[in-house]
Amino acid sequence: MNKKSGLSLIELLIAIAITGILAAAMIPSISTFLKNQRTQSAAFSLATALRLAKTEAIEHQISAGVCLSTNNDNTACDSGWDASSTEQKNWIVFLDADGNHQFTNTTTDRILKVLPGPTPNSVEFTLGGNIIDGLLFFTPMGFYHVSTTSTITIKPTTGCQGNFAQLLTITATGNVSINNTGCE
Repeated sequence: MNKKSGLSLIELLIAIAITGILAAAMIPSISTFLKNQRTQSAAFSLATALRLAKTEAIEHQISAGVCLSTNNDNTACDSGWDASSTEQKNWIVFLDADGNHQFTNTTTDRILKVLPGPTPNSVEFTLGGNIIDGLLFFTPMGFYHVSTTSTITIKPTTGCQGNFAQLLTITATGNVSINNTGCE
């Protein structure tokens, strides 16, 4: 008996068709996964910047702040948090040497670190509490600069579903936390 090994053309076509159907079914899942990852990445990056600012404020005994910047040389803060633009944004962590709760210039205020911001046009921020002009500050004791809790909701610019938004909370004592929240 002559036994041939391998696949027939029909078997190969069936395998290709099944693979195509499975791949097509997974594309929406991958898209949702990437949106969620970008949202989490933006939240963790901001939380890292805030925790660094708090630590540096305590260490240097000077107020420290965080802001979002589209400035190419990271020498100016944006007046708001419009992350929906196509420009790359970075988090600037700085010491507020002149104590005016602004990042005025690099001669008096010192940049401590520039961290990558959100992927352009991937997330949007909703600011809650006493966040003025998108600037967040910690006192030399490590407390948040206002005596109330502030929140920042971070969600994908499009297609947010379920509890895939991130709620970043800054308490009056300067603690920073991140939790999942609804997309509404």
